[in-house]
Amino acid sequence: MRDFFYFIGILFLIYELYYLMNIRSFVEGTYKFIELQKVNKGRSWESSDEEYKNLLIGRGCPALVFFLWMHIGLCTNNWVFFLGFLIIQYLVMQPLNKLTKYTPIYLFLQFLNTLLGVGFTLFIILNAYHLNIDITPQVIEFIDNLFK
Repeated sequence: MRDFFYFIGILFLIYELYYLMNIRSFVEGTYKFIELQKVNKGRSWESSDEEYKNLLIGRGCPALVFFLWMHIGLCTNNWVFFLGFLIIQYLVMQPLNKLTKYTPIYLFLQFLNTLLGVGFTLFIILNAYHLNIDITPQVIEFIDNLFK
């Protein structure tokens, strides 16, 4: 099961590298998806545009699997790193992305976010099989010292 979990991580590493190499087309696809989302708002699945359905499936399925993988990762020895990455994604990157949605800075933020994702996924896989860094005792000690 562990190997399957980290195999999914390797697949996401490959996906992130592909995203990094084609970042401009992915960002343009995001803009197109937002426009199609406005057009198809309130429509049923059957009456939605085919292009919208394809974009929704093509972007939604990997995003859902990655979301589940990240949250399952909270149950591994690397839970501190997964938690840190999730905090960075939800409290830093997501608000910045919303602020810069239709500006050139958005492309740069996507580039940085993708580099962060590549580095994180690579570190998690290397840590699981080679480095074996477990900072759980240090985190518990830090929390314990906070409440003394």
